[in-house]
Amino acid sequence: MRPLVSPLPAVAAGQGPFRVKGVPRDSGGSCAPPSGSEPGVFNVPLETGSIQALAIRMHELGHLALGRAGAIPADALEKLHKAKIHFAWVQFALDVPVNAFMLSRGNAEIAELELWNGALPAELPRWLAAMEFLRCQGLNAEMTLRMSLQARAQFTPAELKLLFSTARLLEARGAQAALLSVKELRRILRKLQKTFGPESGDTTHALLESSALAPEPRRERRPASPPAGRNEWGPMVISEPPLTCRGTDRSGRAARKLIPSYCGAFRFPHRALLPAADGRAFGLKRRIHGGAILIDCSGSMHLTTEELSALVSRSPAATVAIYAGLPGEESGALRIVAKNGRFTPIEEAISSFGKGNVVDGHALRWLSRQPSPRIWVSDGIVTGRDDKTGANLNRERDCIVRDARIQRIESIEKC
Repeated sequence: MRPLVSPLPAVAAGQGPFRVKGVPRDSGGSCAPPSGSEPGVFNVPLETGSIQALAIRMHELGHLALGRAGAIPADALEKLHKAKIHFAWVQFALDVPVNAFMLSRGNAEIAELELWNGALPAELPRWLAAMEFLRCQGLNAEMTLRMSLQARAQFTPAELKLLFSTARLLEARGAQAALLSVKELRRILRKLQKTFGPESGDTTHALLESSALAPEPRRERRPASPPAGRNEWGPMVISEPPLTCRGTDRSGRAARKLIPSYCGAFRFPHRALLPAADGRAFGLKRRIHGGAILIDCSGSMHLTTEELSALVSRSPAATVAIYAGLPGEESGALRIVAKNGRFTPIEEAISSFGKGNVVDGHALRWLSRQPSPRIWVSDGIVTGRDDKTGANLNRERDCIVRDARIQRIESIEKC
C-alpha cells in the first residue's frame, strides 16, 4: 500500500525554502512559491492516515509543479484580478489543469478530493454552482456532484455546453503541462463570469471560506523585484567598430579554402589512385562561407585577448561577434569584430565590458538571424539584469538555441 506522505514543496517548486504549516483537514490547503527574501508558504493537513489529507497535499504540490513547468504564468493571479475576474473563478478554473496534471503523472489520490464538507445548502447561487460544476472535472464523484449542482442551479443546455467545453480544455492543457496564457485565461473566465456571475468581485459565500481548495494567499508585489524564479534581459546595444585589419593568407589575398576537385592545379596526388581514391586530385580555391560565431565574453569564460584574436584569425570569412554586460549590470553590448575577411583589434573591442552576461537572450536572437552554421561559444550560463539568472531566461535560451539550430561550444579551445 502506498504510504500516505508527499514530497517536500521545494522539490515540486524547484526552489525554496518553504514555511510548512499543518492545518485542519476541513480548512483545506494553500500555497505560494518563495518571493524575494520571503520563504514560500505551504499550508496543508499533515495527517498521515487520511486519503483526503494526502489528496489536498498532492493538489497543492501540483500548483507548485505546474508553475515550475511554466504552464501557468507567475503573474496570472495578479493580472486576472486587475481584469476584475472574481478570485473564485480564477482559483476554481486553475484547479482543473492542476488536478489533470497530477493525475496524468500517477497521483491517483487527487481523484479523491472533496469539494465541500457536509451537505450542500438547498439554495446555492448559480455562479457558485457553476464554479463547483467546473471543478468537478476528473474527480471520482464527478457525476454525482454535477447532478446535485444541476438540480439546484437548473443550467440551460447552452450553459452546460460552455461548462463542459471549458472543463475539457483546461483538463487537456493540464495533462500536457501546456501553457495557459493570461490572455487566454482572461477570455475564458470573462465569458464564464458574464454568463453566470457574480457581478461584484467582492461577492463571498460560506462555501468559499471553507473550501477544501482555498485561494492561494496574496502577497504584496515589490515593483523593483521580478517574481521568484524570473528575471528580464537588460537592453543591448549592437555596434560594428571599424574593421581596419584584413585577414590574409600567404599570398596576401583574403583567405580562401582549397577544395578537392576534378580540375584545377594538381594538389592532391593521393586522390588520383583509382579505384581506392575518388579521383579529386586537383584543387580549386573557393570562398569560405563561414557562418556566424557569437562569443560570450563574461567573466565566467576567463577569455584572453590572445585567444580571441587567434579565433578571429582562424575564421576569416565568418561573422564574429562578442558580447557581455556593461559595468553596472543593467545593460550590455554586442560588437561585431570580424566580417568579410576583415576584423578589428580585440583589445579595443572588449575594453569597456563588465564581468556579467546580462544580454544573452538578445545576443542569441542576433545570432539566430545570421547565416548558418551558427556557433555560440559559451558555458551556457545566462543572466539578465543585475547579472541574475531566472527560470524564464533559461527556457528562452533553450528555445532560441533549438529553433535556430545553434551549436554551443563550451570553450574557444574546442572551437
